Amino acid sequence: MPELPEVEFYKKEAEKCLGEEIKFTTSYCSKIVNLKNSLKGKRITKVFRYGKYLFMQIDGNCLVMHFGMTGKLICNSKEQKHLCFKMDFKNGKSLLYISVRKLGKVFEIKSFKQFLKEKHLGKDALRIGYKEFYNSVKNKKSTAKSFLMNQHLISGIGNIYSDEILFQSKIYPLSKINHLLDEKIEVLYKNVKLVLNEVIKSKFENKPIPDNFLIPHRNKNGICPVCKNKIKYVKILSRTSYFCDNCQKIY
Repeated sequence: MPELPEVEFYKKEAEKCLGEEIKFTTSYCSKIVNLKNSLKGKRITKVFRYGKYLFMQIDGNCLVMHFGMTGKLICNSKEQKHLCFKMDFKNGKSLLYISVRKLGKVFEIKSFKQFLKEKHLGKDALRIGYKEFYNSVKNKKSTAKSFLMNQHLISGIGNIYSDEILFQSKIYPLSKINHLLDEKIEVLYKNVKLVLNEVIKSKFENKPIPDNFLIPHRNKNGICPVCKNKIKYVKILSRTSYFCDNCQKIY
């Protein structure tokens, strides 16, 4: 599932068309695309990301893209399979929204602030301050894994990167989040930023994720890159979560 780093990469793709005049748009999937106004003749003036959502300011319109389980946004691709939405520009460029399982959304909003309020989205994971993060930890009784994935508390982290953040922080995923000591909360906070930024960097530079991360070994036969024990997995919030029961401590 696309999480914050993937959407940051899609933002970079959309920025390739900043200022370009839209020739026409084509919807191939009414389940995903819901546009009430024509975008023809308008220009993308701003692209920004919040959590797992991508926003495009298009003159008087604000277009929102959510990518569901398998969605992605590509500039100037010839790919046609699973194409759901296409934006063509007068200079010949194009933006393609592709989704295999067709679980995402492309729609318009009137107000960004109102959208955040209606969705009850927490602070973006790369922008949340330590004090707010600390207070959220102390006020919740959930597991560490479900805390990181709660979009009402922190926006942008999903299944894969929550596993990585907890692995780097040496925290067992089913630990009670409010049992963490202050020093451990600080470690967790720093690793939220570290992991997300490292993955973004790897995507932008088209380089592999570091081998000391859990992600390259995150499978049912995986071996921990630190202690070489077999990686374990468990269902949390209906998602398969991976961890090392030797490196990650229960709190």
